[in-house]
Amino acid sequence: MREQRWPWLGTAALMLASADAAGWSTYLHWVPCRGSMLRGSIVHDYSYDYDGGSFSDLCLRRMDGDRGPWDLALYVLALALAGLAWLTLVLGMRWQLRTKAVAALPGLFTLALAGAEAIRDAALGQDGEVLLILVAGIELSAVAALVAVWQPDVDGRRFLRLLVVLWGTT
Repeated sequence: MREQRWPWLGTAALMLASADAAGWSTYLHWVPCRGSMLRGSIVHDYSYDYDGGSFSDLCLRRMDGDRGPWDLALYVLALALAGLAWLTLVLGMRWQLRTKAVAALPGLFTLALAGAEAIRDAALGQDGEVLLILVAGIELSAVAALVAVWQPDVDGRRFLRLLVVLWGTT
């Protein structure tokens, strides 16, 4: 039985888009600190940065984990695209329904994490327990998915590709 290529191509496109969104999110997150990051290096005393206030207030907030609207939106988009990439691959594979159900869990947890991150400031506040549970769910379900997709008919090369996509999702 010949393997279909569309799930792999769709997954690759979604993962590239996810990586692009994550890169822009990281860039936008650290833009307020541009130009002031090397002042606390080995050459200078670290206390100068905190006592002298050479970092801007926005930069200090970013260091504490505060996110801006655009970098948060791109981060949520990156999470959602990573989850969709795995789900596209899982639903496109010719596996039994039970295998697909177990294998889909990491993608579903990733989408749930994207949703929780999107509404965190509005509904959940700074409560990190829900986010921690979802992250742990992603990791545990990834192990279960890995066991579920490791079938006797899966060759090493295809399993390695599945592993790379699953790693990108988690």
